[in-house]
Amino acid sequence: MSQTNLNESTRDIQLIISSIAGMTLDAPPSLIITFDIYSNTSGISVIVWEDTVGKKTLLHKTVYLNWKNALEDAVELESKLAELIIEARDDAEVAA
Repeated sequence: MSQTNLNESTRDIQLIISSIAGMTLDAPPSLIITFDIYSNTSGISVIVWEDTVGKKTLLHKTVYLNWKNALEDAVELESKLAELIIEARDDAEVAA
């Protein structure tokens, strides 16, 4: 991979991380979300639970940013998180 492509990939991953952080802060109250960044392993982790008595885990994913497929993994994580948030918002609208 050329240095230019590596820099573009790093910027893309940084944008995705920023997007995930924003979604986490703007999530509906029916979800509990943790978003962690690990400097020692160059990774990010997202865990999503339903805010119910059972606290069912809906998503638990770690992306290692120094792995070859980091960009694809980050995009997949962002997409899954977005789906859960959209579904939770839709459910809240139906219940209201």
